[in-house]
Amino acid sequence: MYLASNGPMAAMAMTGVLTDPTALGNRDRISAAREILDRTGIVKTERISVQAEPQSMIMFAPKAKHKYEEDEDNGKTPTKNTWRPVVRKSRQIPFGYEADPNDDTILLPIQEQLDALLEAKEYLKTCSYREVSRWFVFYW
Repeated sequence: MYLASNGPMAAMAMTGVLTDPTALGNRDRISAAREILDRTGIVKTERISVQAEPQSMIMFAPKAKHKYEEDEDNGKTPTKNTWRPVVRKSRQIPFGYEADPNDDTILLPIQEQLDALLEAKEYLKTCSYREVSRWFVFYW
C-alpha cells in the first residue's frame, strides 16, 4: 500500500529531473523512482523481435509397396492389413477407431488411419520423432 501511494510521487520526481537536469542528486532520484515504479507494476514495455530462418523441407522415402498374395483369378493382389473391432475401454476413442453406431461398447477400425500409423512406425526406424510427427500431421 505504501509503495502504491508513493507511485505518483516517483513519477513526478522523474519528470522533475527533466525540468532541472543539473540539480544535485538527480541520479539517485531517478534510480529510486525507477525502483518504486517497478515494484508497483509500472514498468517499461520491452519489445523483442524474433526472426527465424525458413525451415528445410523433409523428404521421406516413397510409400512402401504392398506385399502380394497369390489370387486364383488374376494372379497377384496386394494384401491389406485386417483390422478388427475392439471393445471400448474408456470414454475416449483412440486415433484410428470410431464408435459403432449400433453398439457403444464396440470401436470400429478406420483402415486408412491405422495403416498410416503403421507407416509412421516404419519411418521411426530411420527418422526422428519430430520428423515423423511433422509427416503425420501433413499426411492427416
